[in-house]
Amino acid sequence: GRQLECAKMAPQRVALLFQRDLAFCRGVLSGAEEWLADSGAGWHLRHAPSSVEVMDSLREWKPDGVLGHVFDDKLATALQEWGGPFINTTLTLPDLAVPVVDADQVAVGEMAADYLLGLGFRQFGFYGNPWATFSLQREEGFVRGLRRAGFEASTSYADYLPMRPARASWVAADAELSAWLQSLPKPAAVFCCHDVPARDVAEACTTLGIRVPEEIAILGV
Repeated sequence: GRQLECAKMAPQRVALLFQRDLAFCRGVLSGAEEWLADSGAGWHLRHAPSSVEVMDSLREWKPDGVLGHVFDDKLATALQEWGGPFINTTLTLPDLAVPVVDADQVAVGEMAADYLLGLGFRQFGFYGNPWATFSLQREEGFVRGLRRAGFEASTSYADYLPMRPARASWVAADAELSAWLQSLPKPAAVFCCHDVPARDVAEACTTLGIRVPEEIAILGV
């Protein structure tokens, strides 16, 4: 079968580009390594962060393919210019024409809406990224699920992609988030595009004296 065919292949070099500080990336990396090991093909793997700074080393190593969590447009452009097989594991960059293996993000948003509606909430908020594909699709599913039940969501955005940009103003982002949280009718349920902004919402609520989950319930991904 497939394993016998793989065993006849010459060992292939695969570069794995993942940020290990993200639990999602560690999970994907573990699953990829397990599959490659079980295939019996004798893959040669090389680990590196998903940063454009790895490109010189990658070109020198000459991998047969790249699997990565690529959310930076500079790295994405460099990999496309490199020209080898490249599979991404995050729907972040809009219009990136490469194969992507990721969750059904619209379904994620719909599940979030159904869950929060099932808890009895009637006021809702969405906190996400204004351009990242996964955030836009999760918001789409969330809004769709709420509207089926006759409800809407207030929205606020910040540049999490999936981490706060190094040069972004912490003070300005905190002020905008705080003003939005204070404006929400309480009790409310806030769905965040992933766990990093969810943590920031929780910290902002603590600073503002907003009780979690009695006044604002927080759901991350």
